[in-house]
Amino acid sequence: MKKIYSIFISLIAFILIINFTFYISIYRQQLSSAQSILKEQNKTCSENLEKISLDFENKVKGILSSDSLMSVFNTKNKDILSIQKLKLLYSEFPILISNITIFDTNKNAFSLYLDKTGNFITDYYTAHVQKVFLTHESLNFENDEYIYSLPIIKNKQLLGGLCFTINYASFVQSILQHYKFDDYNWQWLINNLGTVVFNNLSNIKFEVVNQESINNVFNKKSEIALFQKIITEKSTIHCYSQFKTLTLVKRNFGLVFSVAYKKILRPLVYRAITSSFLIIIVGGFLFWLLIKILSEKELQNKKAHDSELNLMKIFDSIPIGVMILTQDKTIRHINQTASEMLYGKNETNIIGRNVADMITPKNFDDKVKSDSAYDTGHFYVFDKDANEYTIYKNDIPFILNKEELLIEAFIDVTPIEKSRKLEAAANLAKSDFLAKMSHEIRTPMNGIVGMADALLQQPLNEEQHEYAEIVKKSSDLLLSLINDILDFSKVEAGKMMLEEIPFYIKDEINFVKELFKPIADQKEIKIISHIASNVPGHIIGDPFRLRQVISNLMSNALKFTQEGEIVINVEVAEEYSGHFTLLFVIEDTGIGIPKEKLDTIFASYTQAEGSISRKYGGTGLGTTISKQLVELMGGEIWAESPSTISTDSSFPGSKFNFTIEVFSNERSQKSYDFTQIKEYQQINALVITREENRTEPIFAYFDNFGINYERYKVHVDTPELLFNKLLIEYDKFQIVVISDSHELDGFKVAKIMQDKGIIFKHLFILISNNDITGNFIRAKRLGIDYYLIKPYESSEVFNLVQESFPSLNPGTRIPVGLNKIRKEINILVAEDNMINQKVAKTIFKNIGFEIEIAANGIEAVDMTMKNNYDIIFMDMMMPEKDGVQATKDLRKKGYKGPIIAMTANASKESKNKAITNGMDGFITKPTKMDAIKKILIKYFSEPIHDNFIHP
Repeated sequence: MKKIYSIFISLIAFILIINFTFYISIYRQQLSSAQSILKEQNKTCSENLEKISLDFENKVKGILSSDSLMSVFNTKNKDILSIQKLKLLYSEFPILISNITIFDTNKNAFSLYLDKTGNFITDYYTAHVQKVFLTHESLNFENDEYIYSLPIIKNKQLLGGLCFTINYASFVQSILQHYKFDDYNWQWLINNLGTVVFNNLSNIKFEVVNQESINNVFNKKSEIALFQKIITEKSTIHCYSQFKTLTLVKRNFGLVFSVAYKKILRPLVYRAITSSFLIIIVGGFLFWLLIKILSEKELQNKKAHDSELNLMKIFDSIPIGVMILTQDKTIRHINQTASEMLYGKNETNIIGRNVADMITPKNFDDKVKSDSAYDTGHFYVFDKDANEYTIYKNDIPFILNKEELLIEAFIDVTPIEKSRKLEAAANLAKSDFLAKMSHEIRTPMNGIVGMADALLQQPLNEEQHEYAEIVKKSSDLLLSLINDILDFSKVEAGKMMLEEIPFYIKDEINFVKELFKPIADQKEIKIISHIASNVPGHIIGDPFRLRQVISNLMSNALKFTQEGEIVINVEVAEEYSGHFTLLFVIEDTGIGIPKEKLDTIFASYTQAEGSISRKYGGTGLGTTISKQLVELMGGEIWAESPSTISTDSSFPGSKFNFTIEVFSNERSQKSYDFTQIKEYQQINALVITREENRTEPIFAYFDNFGINYERYKVHVDTPELLFNKLLIEYDKFQIVVISDSHELDGFKVAKIMQDKGIIFKHLFILISNNDITGNFIRAKRLGIDYYLIKPYESSEVFNLVQESFPSLNPGTRIPVGLNKIRKEINILVAEDNMINQKVAKTIFKNIGFEIEIAANGIEAVDMTMKNNYDIIFMDMMMPEKDGVQATKDLRKKGYKGPIIAMTANASKESKNKAITNGMDGFITKPTKMDAIKKILIKYFSEPIHDNFIHP
């Protein structure tokens, strides 16, 4: 009887331990997740706060070093440069700054602040008491405000002081509002005295209990994670916090990200209580049943055997496999669930056998080893009945009758493991499918795009040229749509990258109108567009993605409109310092959208009614992609019905609205006047570079145009010589060219030019050899007029000169052949597809070159060894030997010329594979003539000695 009691108690204890172990594991994962989230948020937020604070201090010191602030007392002209710079600084940090004051040593004071209407108010007055200034910057607490003071010193003489009223709470609140989640965490700021300066816990005031721990962090200037008890007016909150010190405008603070401990434990506690309650009920019932059986056994000894059998039946019926082993893994007992789980229903004579003789586990999947939260030693993976099974096990040692035994409990997780493997296989199949579809679809698209390019090079009449242009533009748009469909998973994962390209909104609207004009004319539907006058015509953004969104919405509008009109409106929703939020509205007089369906119109593969797809066709993917693209461009999209232009209740129409964020590419307002310049010889340029020799193409271009130029090599140690030169000789140069490279940070040079006011006196061109996303907008903010990326063409330079000097007399020098590629180039194209071979021959012929074709990698290697081609364009997927292997063979055989990969697989992995295996460049199919030209210009450009015909 004691043995039965021990087994039963061990079983109940084991079930409880299993549950306890499981929930402890979940708890640790929950806590680890909360720790990671808070730490990463705190780090990102504190870096952002300190970056803004440091930027503010640097700009303040920049104003002190570059301007004579005391001039505000010599003249009361509100437009002097010093006041304008202070206003600009105020505009950049309106939440951090409450007031700006300048004092001199004669009690004179100047005050600048921003009123509630957004207007700057300036005030000149005489102070009652002379302001006392230190010879160094300081931060003081005066009249319940923090005053950041800096002395104004000139020629070692203290002239006065510049004071800023700092609003720490508002500044921190403006940043932290982006990190607060009401249902999860909150943030607060504390000073070194333990006072909570700001918190966003639903406006609840609280005190911190463990101040000593926080003081230690302040002293060490470090970060710490701790459990805290926060006392509010109504309750006490136990929370987990991530604390980090930071410095904001000369003052130390502690930034704390907290999450209520109950938020971490709530789901865990609920599940644990529910499970434990169920276990207690079942265990209590079993215990009661056991007591009853044992009581009857004591009363009726003849039923003892039957009672033991009943107990064993209960043990066998437990839905968890349990096996009791000796130290040498011999099976002492195994319940029915474990027996069937491990060995099958027909296996007998299990007791007394060794586990190792019966179960030969496989190694657990490497992927699971890396991704699983559990110890993979707790799994059996083995074959049984020609199937693979995965069993989760847990070992619990115990002593019974002074004998060391081991309880192993099992749970069959085969369905979960199968689901994981099926999901992994599905993802792999999806990736393979996308890669193959990308290649197969791009092959015929290469023929369409290539032949459209070739057709446009032929002598066509106006109508034929228009048709060919529509084919070209339509194929480009089709290619974009195909790319979006193939990359749909990337869009959903947020991995799609946007371009930064200058373009004209009017051109994109007109393109979409022309694209859909034939369909609209056929249905007798008018397409009307209106662009508000305050919308900048020239902007920086992703024109292709914008065109795709408008095209998707236009396609829907035309599909569901039988008569009437479609209206496209563009207006400015918001504007700030060159940043524009543009609102696009596309309305129609079609069938409309039921109000109850408006919320689902942007869901994947969803349309307003089930009958819509049968009548009008389509998958409903267009609006989903449009929503994702709009959100990538920093905007939002929504639908309304009825539209404002519909007058027929039977056809209420629909109205799609979306916003995007762009940057204006309009020319900066500058002080120069070039209207008197009539000849190229009157133009003088200064080229700033770090190059030792004249390898920059801009020199050759200027020579050909007849523009005078002076080369200036910047010395890193003495950049002020350059700035002094431009300040002194400001009227000598009309154009300033900055060459941005790894050796010279052109943006840093431009920033100093802007700070010194030089940027507004000349036409500035920045040529970058180190282009990254964001450079275009960065250049515009610095006042750069033109941003060129290497390799660039002489036509680009010519066009910008023509645009900037409108009075040039074109009759004096007429430019022809602005780009010159070496005439004799021996070119090999390795391509197995016959259509692509024809396209390649046509493209190169239109550029002016004959090529040779290799049908596979083996031919490419053999032909190169015989002819030593100047350049090879290599398809990556070919029979017998692919492009990668052919490239490896050519490099081993000593071929040094450029090899350019051509592939229909436009993935980042494909590009990396090409470059890492010895290729020099990468062109995606469909291959375009401009891409080929850029490659040839890069490798085979010759100096142009005479690009002009003299009249």
